[in-house]
Amino acid sequence: MGRSTVHYADSETNNILKRLHNKLRPAGTPIERVEYIIELLLLRIFEAKLKQDETFTPLRRLFEGENYRLLFSHLLSLTGDQVLSELNKNIFRFTPPSLPKPDR
Repeated sequence: MGRSTVHYADSETNNILKRLHNKLRPAGTPIERVEYIIELLLLRIFEAKLKQDETFTPLRRLFEGENYRLLFSHLLSLTGDQVLSELNKNIFRFTPPSLPKPDR
């Protein structure tokens, strides 16, 4: 089986996804990491639309102040362990099989 890579048309998004993939590399199975990266890509696309698309203008104010932490770009300022913690607590859960599953 060949090595999976992440490619996206936007080079900035491509570089961000590669960095996040490297941060997540020790966590979970390859399939889990790919699923997680797809979710992160959707989060990145939403943020790009939020910033650029006029139809998203009313939503922009919802992500000001403390809610900035819910945006994809906030993840870039965190280390690998912090990214996992931030995503699990505030966005969506990703629990590799080697870690205990959080109570829901």
